[in-house]
Amino acid sequence: MRKTILITGVTSGIGLGLAKEFTKQGHTVIGCGRRREIINVLQREFGSPHMFSVIDVSDDTQVR
Repeated sequence: MRKTILITGVTSGIGLGLAKEFTKQGHTVIGCGRRREIINVLQREFGSPHMFSVIDVSDDTQVR
């Protein structure tokens, strides 16, 4: 069963690893992180239906 998975901190470490693995398994990934250059690479690499955004989750304004 395919799922939509939300990952924060997708631009490095565990978040990046999870994003790559979940897309490989056929799940849709919605991810956010602070590093624009990595977000752009992820969006180009995986494309639609996946979605990656530059968001700092410690900033309430950005989260809204």
